[in-house]
Amino acid sequence: SSETAAAGVFNYSYSVSGPDATIAVPVHISGAWSLSTSGTDASVNAYVDVFGATSYGFHTGCDSWGSTVCGSGTFSGTVSAYAVSNSGYGVQLLIQSHMRGDSGAGSAMGYVDPYISVDPIWAASHPGFSIAVSDGIGNSAPVPEPAARLLMGLGLAGLASLRRRQA
Repeated sequence: SSETAAAGVFNYSYSVSGPDATIAVPVHISGAWSLSTSGTDASVNAYVDVFGATSYGFHTGCDSWGSTVCGSGTFSGTVSAYAVSNSGYGVQLLIQSHMRGDSGAGSAMGYVDPYISVDPIWAASHPGFSIAVSDGIGNSAPVPEPAARLLMGLGLAGLASLRRRQA
């Protein structure tokens, strides 16, 4: 019986800037993930690790033999970081796939997409703090997919129709 494994690791950093380096700034991490397999002998895992004065880790996985279910979803967490100049904190993303058996029949695919920001509720009472990520790294808030917009539009139309009937 043979086994094949592959992994993709992506490391980058972020820093916090602001008016006071002694305040622990809550850094919010949120994002989306998706994992899928095909065939009979494939598994895939996704890891997100974010480091600061504290750390946050997210891990999920799935396989084609039924012990864990594939799909997609979201994750969210918070770490504390300080606005110290020339100080960066680490982010590590890892997608890992594994094929087992001699059949060679199987594939695995995965993605993870984090967004890092100063916690918006905290930022409202502590102005002047911001996040910067490594050059070449996108860090934009997720945009709703067209299907989500359509569902929201249908829901609003339904509420408007219900309101007219009640009037």
